Amino acid sequence: MISFNKGMNACRESVEHVNSMLKSRFAFINFDKKLKLLESPVSSIVLCTILLTNCYTCLEGSQVGEYFDMREPQLEQYLKL
Repeated sequence: MISFNKGMNACRESVEHVNSMLKSRFAFINFDKKLKLLESPVSSIVLCTILLTNCYTCLEGSQVGEYFDMREPQLEQYLKL
């Protein structure tokens, strides 16, 4: 179990980077303070911020992509225009 946790640390860190990227670009999605279930369309807001962040990443790149040595797709390819 210890070796599994050590192996997953890098993946967990990359997910945390994505979450912090979303929160830094879209401060209003600070879940514990602003969005409340049944009072706002939480899932729609989160999905829109993810889509916009992915578009931004296609244009500007990201540390997560660099870490995994991956190239971002072109925006037109991502949106299939």
